[in-house]
Amino acid sequence: MIKDMTKGSVVTNIVTFSIPVMITLLCQSLFTTVDSMTVGRLVDANALGSVASCSSITNLFMLLANGFSVGYKIIIGQFFGAGKDKDTKQAIYTSLIIMGAISLVITVSGVLLASPMLKLLDTIDELFEGAKLYLTLIFAGISLIIFRSGINNIFYALGDTKTPMYLQIAQLGLHILLDFILLGKFEMGIMGLAVAGWISRGVTIIPLIYLLIKRIKEFSNPEHYFNIDTFKKISKIAIPSCIAHAASALQVLLVNRLINSFGVHVVTGNNIASNINGFFLLIVNAIASAAGAFASQNYGAKHIKRIKQCGLICLAINILYSIFMVLVIIIFGRQLIHLFLSDTTAPTLYTQITDYAQRYMLVYASFIVIYNTGHVYSEILRSVGKIRITVISSLIGITMRVVCTYSLAYFIGEAAIYWGLPFTWFFYYSIIIVYFFVGKWVPHYRSVHK
Repeated sequence: MIKDMTKGSVVTNIVTFSIPVMITLLCQSLFTTVDSMTVGRLVDANALGSVASCSSITNLFMLLANGFSVGYKIIIGQFFGAGKDKDTKQAIYTSLIIMGAISLVITVSGVLLASPMLKLLDTIDELFEGAKLYLTLIFAGISLIIFRSGINNIFYALGDTKTPMYLQIAQLGLHILLDFILLGKFEMGIMGLAVAGWISRGVTIIPLIYLLIKRIKEFSNPEHYFNIDTFKKISKIAIPSCIAHAASALQVLLVNRLINSFGVHVVTGNNIASNINGFFLLIVNAIASAAGAFASQNYGAKHIKRIKQCGLICLAINILYSIFMVLVIIIFGRQLIHLFLSDTTAPTLYTQITDYAQRYMLVYASFIVIYNTGHVYSEILRSVGKIRITVISSLIGITMRVVCTYSLAYFIGEAAIYWGLPFTWFFYYSIIIVYFFVGKWVPHYRSVHK
């Protein structure tokens, strides 16, 4: 259902938008986590390490694509909030065409460069062949991921979070079934993992596209499917976002290179900790997505006071949730880690992986309140057109992540991987948080309704 968030209670809009998004993100996280768990338990730790070695590379390309997803959501949301049906529909069609072009470029580039990129990262020899196979297969079907993410953002711009949620649940259920069939029964290993992803995404993206076209039939038809002015508006937001995302992905690649230098237990432990931490970020990411969609629609309608109220409500939620996250990690952290490891894993390696992942998660949880708050405010600022400040602060944080991690590695070794995170968040998000509260962050601030 399409939802106009320029009306009604701010709290109600945020909560009702966030819950389906959170469920959708939960399913997306489970998609990755189930892959890690099934590979780790049904294959072996080396196979899990091979899959983990690919994550920074696939993230690089996905972050570039997601930079445009930000543009889709903001521009479509602003048109929709302003009541411009024809422009909204044209922006949707333009966005779909952009997705197709991006998919083609990334598929070809990824397949051709899989091996050189893994070598550039100094991928461990015992993991290299498995990582190369998995990475090639992922890129062969990456268009399904790009379209799924982009179309989800289009629905979010229209205030509809339930449609993506239902189809994401269906995709997850099918994917879990295929994982156990292809990896457990047919023992296809890493190849089975990729094939399961292809089938589950392909089967569910068709009804998603159909429902999108059905939803927008009520809008006035544009003169052309592709509009260059709309493309420029999307690009004005997307290109700076892509630069920030590319820099972030480069930072991940550099840090991943350092991770690989510490051995299998750090590669695998880092993957497990990242999966678990990702679950705790679901609520934060859902709130940030809700805040961004809310801000874009209300900016289009010039309801600035509602945007500020949204920011304060999200701050209170994030403080409480951060405290909850710390407590859960302290109490149940080790039990969660063991879900990812097979009993057949060598005892020494099992202990090393567990200890590393536990330390990582404790440091992460202790400082996560900085990330939570800054992430939400970044989404709001992007949605009202303040891209520059988010890009500048992001580049500062990214630079500090690499500098601090490599510098700390000289003194504290593998612990530098997780201790570098708080420094990154502080230098990145402190700028965002201060700017949100003291900056006149709405263009033409004095001329819009307060």
